[in-house]
Amino acid sequence: QHIFWQYHQPQDFEFLHMSEAEINKFKETISQYYIFLDQQIGKLWKKDTTIIIVSDHGMESLAEKHFNHTTIRSGQHEESPDGIFIAAGAGLKKNYQLDTAHILDIAPTMLYLLGLDVDEGMDGEVLLEAFTPDFVNEHPRRKKNYGKKLPAGESLYNKEDEEKVKERLKALGYLD
Repeated sequence: QHIFWQYHQPQDFEFLHMSEAEINKFKETISQYYIFLDQQIGKLWKKDTTIIIVSDHGMESLAEKHFNHTTIRSGQHEESPDGIFIAAGAGLKKNYQLDTAHILDIAPTMLYLLGLDVDEGMDGEVLLEAFTPDFVNEHPRRKKNYGKKLPAGESLYNKEDEEKVKERLKALGYLD
């Protein structure tokens, strides 16, 4: 999306003076990729499988004043629409829309779904309203104190691995 957003919404990028041929060549790339991903998920999904799709953010056009012609990034998510949380499977309500959810709720919800204890010190809550009442009754939420977190500034990665992660994040447009 970072790369092809200018073709997906060319009306937001008139300042690039793209040709019709160029726009037509790439305008369906994002939509087609979503179709491809949906097909791949469909191939993996078995009847007894629980599936969760999460994105912490949406995407929108990068404004001209922020556009950097030396990079390939045309989509941004810094002030974009909210992300998504889609879940389907045993124990989850069907055709239910959550009123509120936060990215911090994803980890506790996943732990709960896996039958694991949720750390008492975790930010976020289990999204119990996404589950059927029967599932919640049969699977009480359990909390546990897993101990202290690493102090701020400490990393699980060595310096070399940390640099590799930073480079990947920069390439995706998450870091400047």
